[in-house]
Amino acid sequence: MASVLSQSGEERQVNVLVFPYRDLYFQRRYGKTVRDLQIVEALRRNPGVKRVCVVNRPVSLYERLLGKRCNLLSSETDLPRYWDETSLDLLGPLQRRRWTEHCYDRLLVPVYRWAGFPADEFNVLLDFTPIAKIDHRRFPGYFYWYDLIDNFRKHNRFSLVEHQKVTEKYDYVKTHADLVTGVTEESLNDFPPERRLVVANGILERTQETVAEPGPYTFGFTGFITDKFDVKSVQELVTGTPHRVAIYGRALDKQTARRLEALPNVDLLGQFSRQDLPHIMSSFKAGLLPYRQDKSHDGSPIKLYDYLDYGKPVVSTMRFEIDNRFIIYCNPQKPQKVLGEVPKLLEALSREGNRLRRHIRATVEPAHLWANKVERILNRIGESHG
Repeated sequence: MASVLSQSGEERQVNVLVFPYRDLYFQRRYGKTVRDLQIVEALRRNPGVKRVCVVNRPVSLYERLLGKRCNLLSSETDLPRYWDETSLDLLGPLQRRRWTEHCYDRLLVPVYRWAGFPADEFNVLLDFTPIAKIDHRRFPGYFYWYDLIDNFRKHNRFSLVEHQKVTEKYDYVKTHADLVTGVTEESLNDFPPERRLVVANGILERTQETVAEPGPYTFGFTGFITDKFDVKSVQELVTGTPHRVAIYGRALDKQTARRLEALPNVDLLGQFSRQDLPHIMSSFKAGLLPYRQDKSHDGSPIKLYDYLDYGKPVVSTMRFEIDNRFIIYCNPQKPQKVLGEVPKLLEALSREGNRLRRHIRATVEPAHLWANKVERILNRIGESHG
C-alpha cells in the first residue's frame, strides 16, 4: 500500500481533490472508458487513499435544459463525492471549450471548504483540465499533480486558439505542478525532468475469460470516430476481400463517418457504454487501431489494452508502447504487407482458438493495471514529499 510520511516519520492519510476532463455525466453515458475516469476509480479503490472528491465542470443552463439533471448529490461517506454546479453564465458556454478557461474561478474557495480535507493529512490536487486556469494557491498545503491525458497542444479536435490556451495552461503547470504525469515521453518532453513521470494507459481490471468463436466480423474498432481515423487503411482491408469491419462508437466527425459508411462490408454500429464491451468483443476476431500519423497527439490508446485483454490480435497503423507478435503494423502507404499477414492471423485463430487467445491475453501484464500504475504514482508522490 502506498504511504506518505510526515516529517516525523508517521504515515499520513491521502485525500485527492480531482478536476477531471470528463465528468460523471460522461461516465454515466459511456462508462469508465477514458484515462481520467479510470485513474479516479483506481484512486477510489486504493487502500492508501482515504477520500476522493471530484469537481464536475459547471453545467450550463443550456445543458440542464437538454437533460443534464442535477442529481449527483452524494453523502459524506460516498467515495468519490461529487460537486455539481449549475452555471448561470449565459454567454460563456457559447464559447465552448474556451469557456472552461475561467469557468471554475468563483468555485475554488467554496470547493476547498466543501472538500474539507484536514491540514494534517496529505492532500492532493489532481488536475486533468487542458485549458482551465485552476489557481493552486487556493488550496494551501496541497500537493499539485497534473496529468496529461493527451498532448492537447496537438489535439485534432482543438482549434488554433484552443491550442494556444492549452500552451498557456501547460506553461502554468511547468512552473507550479509538483508532479506531471503523461501518456508518453513525447507528451512530457518539455516539462521539468525531475517532476515528470510517464504513465501509459492501461486497464482497470482483467476480463474473466476469453471470448470463444468470435464473429461475424473479421475486424472491429471501439471508440469515437474523428478526423484522425485512417479511412484509407480500412478501405484497403475490405476492398476486394471477404473481410467485414464493425465500427462501434459515436461519430464526432460526420465527414469521416460518411466515408466509412460508403465502404463495402463496413458497418457503423453507433455509440456504446463500457459495460457493452463483452458483447462487442464477441462480434469480431481482431481489433483495429486505424489512426493517421499526421493527426497524432502523442496518445496511448486504451482500446489497445482492451483488445489484447479480450484475446484479440491487433492491426494498427501506428506503433504504441506495446510491441509484440500479436500486433500487426500496417503502413497505410504499403498495405500489401498487412493484407498478406491477415490470412495467417485468421488461420492461426481458427486452428488454435482459445489457446492462442490465452497467449494474447498474457501480454497484458500486472504493470498495465491501473491499480499498480496508481500505486506507482502515489509512491513517487510519497518519495518526493516524505
